[in-house]
Amino acid sequence: LRGADARGAVFDLADLRSADCTAALFQGASFRRAHLQHAILRQAWLLSAHLEHACLQGTDLTGANGEWAWVEGVDFQEALVDCTLWLNARGLSALARRTIEAQGGFTGTRAMILGRELYAETQ
Repeated sequence: LRGADARGAVFDLADLRSADCTAALFQGASFRRAHLQHAILRQAWLLSAHLEHACLQGTDLTGANGEWAWVEGVDFQEALVDCTLWLNARGLSALARRTIEAQGGFTGTRAMILGRELYAETQ
């Protein structure tokens, strides 16, 4: 799955242990209760992905973008989350937030602009 475009794909309960998913696009994909132990998700796009109760033991998420992802029940304590983005992640527990931030990842919220962005004209 390295570099794959798997937008909206369903991997619920899938066994993806040790899979190389480097730089894959998983926008809106579903990984509910998936086994992702020791998988490589470096620089993967997990935007709005469903990771509820997925197993991430030993998973390398370095540089991944999980903005707007659903992460309820996910234990990040044994995952590599350096430089990951989990902004506006839904279901992120206080422990998960502390774990991610302690390892150099980013959490929090930011406003989302819907529709056209307005730019000030400079003349």
